[in-house]
Amino acid sequence: MAEEFKVVHRVLTPENFFCGYHFSRRNYTQVALTDKVDHQGKKPTRKPKSASEAMIEKTEKRLGVRLPKILKDIYFVQNGGSVESYFIPVKDSPRCVYEDWMGAFAHDYDVLNPLEELSTLYDSYMEYFDPEYSDPQEKENWISGSEKLIVLCARSGYGTALDYRNSDDPGVLLFDHNSQPGNFEVVQFETFDEFLLACRLLVDEFERESVLEEVFGEPPNSKNPDLFWGLGGNGTPKPITDEAWEQKGRALGVQLPKELLPYYKVADGGQCIYRVCVRDGVVVSVFPKGPYIKEGTFLPLSQWLSLADLSDRLDFTDNRKTWNELYSSADKLIVISA
Repeated sequence: MAEEFKVVHRVLTPENFFCGYHFSRRNYTQVALTDKVDHQGKKPTRKPKSASEAMIEKTEKRLGVRLPKILKDIYFVQNGGSVESYFIPVKDSPRCVYEDWMGAFAHDYDVLNPLEELSTLYDSYMEYFDPEYSDPQEKENWISGSEKLIVLCARSGYGTALDYRNSDDPGVLLFDHNSQPGNFEVVQFETFDEFLLACRLLVDEFERESVLEEVFGEPPNSKNPDLFWGLGGNGTPKPITDEAWEQKGRALGVQLPKELLPYYKVADGGQCIYRVCVRDGVVVSVFPKGPYIKEGTFLPLSQWLSLADLSDRLDFTDNRKTWNELYSSADKLIVISA
């Protein structure tokens, strides 16, 4: 049988684990740009990107477990989110065909759930089991010890769980309820570290060691500002004028960069074709990323505001410091992409 892909080993660390936000995460910054309060007069709540010690402790107390150290380190970087499509072999000496592999993080979802969404497999069973009407024999097909399995991600009957059935130091179980009863437990690992080491990327071609090792193409050219935008920007019928540019700068108490004005004379914000740059060999992202964030998007000029103003429009949870508290000159930091 011909190979369907190449197997790439990428060592997973807390720093490179995520590739985007969780699909349930709202862009609260975008909400605050247009809606200062909701219908109840409440500000949008900015949930922190990374988990805190308090959030970890609350989750452990709720579930009655201790999370593996490296998993906690992952949550300290980001409280759940999208990951690459990693796979785990389900056979010894696996071939490069999909039947020999299983998605490590619920393939097609490819996520690690946020702390507040972690629950036991037993709770997942009970969500669809009505004690009054459901057949009690259904429980015979439940994975044994499901109250000791903490689901990290799941989709369409299969998923990945921390396995506390034999020890307070959990292993990892990949399960698939689409298999025959009695064969739902597909792959087991003694530790979470061992599970991460087994993860592989399945790709059509070998990936390069690092993304964007060099810069491709030319920088933006103000003489051809229409080429700056992808899909024509916002296609506004009223491009920004010099007067509007200066007026917005005065309102913000700053001088707006004249280098950006030619592009706003073509379109009042929108998605541009430029993504990243490389400095000293390090890839620097210049736009926010996430499943529901249009990477490379400039805000309309009317929505530009200072970080201080944006900070005042949001409630910050988990006793996190506001941007006004973190930056002494937040009123001089102007948000132009979110």
